[in-house]
Amino acid sequence: MFSKYNNVYLSESQAILEYLEDTFPVNPLYPTGAFERAKCREFIQHLELSVELIARRIYAEAFFSGHVSQEIKDEVMVKLTLGLIGLNRLIKLSPYALGDKYTAVDVAAWPHLQLVSSATQKIYGQSLVEKYIPGIDVYFKMTESRPYAQKVGEDRTAALAAKFKNK
Repeated sequence: MFSKYNNVYLSESQAILEYLEDTFPVNPLYPTGAFERAKCREFIQHLELSVELIARRIYAEAFFSGHVSQEIKDEVMVKLTLGLIGLNRLIKLSPYALGDKYTAVDVAAWPHLQLVSSATQKIYGQSLVEKYIPGIDVYFKMTESRPYAQKVGEDRTAALAAKFKNK
């Protein structure tokens, strides 16, 4: 994840989320309680390290016409399955990722899990995200109905089209 602020880029979900939290305290993305804030950070760390980072190994073939060996695909499937089972233990989907409030977790979960879902659908013929996190499809639809998520989707589509037009 990356964003541009004042013509300077900022990368990594946690850094961006904390920047937004500090810059716009009137609309907090983290709960006020210390334990609940820690649970948000726990979820994001698990998502990024045990799911998205693992899935990146198949992105070359899933999205960029590259090739990934069968050995890598098999290894990713095993590790991703474990990561998603672990993530499913943390996620609530009632209706948001960690409960009844939209938090920093949702800001990170929606794009990461969407990407992993799409990649695994292309590589394995099924979304491992949907397989191991029941109800995630409803969560995706609910999140995508939000105006800001629609704007992110439009901007992402335009950025990818521009990137591949120049190649």
